[in-house]
Amino acid sequence: MPYATLEMLKQRARISASDTSQDANLNAKNTQAAREIDFTLKFHGVTVPVTSPAEVLDQLKEINADLAVGYFWDEVGPLMRDQANTMFRRARDNLQKLLDLVAKGGTVVIA
Repeated sequence: MPYATLEMLKQRARISASDTSQDANLNAKNTQAAREIDFTLKFHGVTVPVTSPAEVLDQLKEINADLAVGYFWDEVGPLMRDQANTMFRRARDNLQKLLDLVAKGGTVVIA
């Protein structure tokens, strides 16, 4: 179950909300990203899918959206690889920060 919405992905990918031509692909990337996140969380002993607290869910939505758009842009081709790599790096760095803080009993706001 993806944490991010299709609307979030379209906004990040700079796709108009009314353009439905990439919806199936974006939804597939959203699911792919959520699976990676859940696999990583489960590996670290977190019960998935995460359903609370709201602060963690908000962070997971942002991470999921970044990762999904990274997958989408990576598939577009060489012209978008730098942007894809930036999204991958940001998502994975923020997921690691979240894991580190959850392990310590805290949370962090991800920008």
